[in-house]
Amino acid sequence: MKQFIVIAVLFLALFTGCNKSGSGTTTVEYQVATTNSSSIDISYTNAAGTKTQLNTTTSWVFDIVNPTRPFAASIQASSHSPFSSITTTCTVTVLVNGSVVKTNTSSSNTIAVAEADYNLQ
Repeated sequence: MKQFIVIAVLFLALFTGCNKSGSGTTTVEYQVATTNSSSIDISYTNAAGTKTQLNTTTSWVFDIVNPTRPFAASIQASSHSPFSSITTTCTVTVLVNGSVVKTNTSSSNTIAVAEADYNLQ
């Protein structure tokens, strides 16, 4: 039993060490943040490279791990104001491995549309 625990701990240390030293993983992250929004229409490029659309009422985050390169990351979001007297703000962000590579913010009393594109080579 003691040998099993020692082997398990060594395996875990080796696995954790490999991940920390850089496994070559690339993560593209999309973020949509809004204020004063009644609904958000989102269109983004998925891992297969095709456009995907969805509707939500809250801020949204989506990760694509190890996309085929080159990868054309693209996101557009439309934040709808609940009333014409209230300004809605929409911010879209594209991150690669946690670093912001593109961001855009838009504000409007009706529909705020923001989009960002980034080519990952």
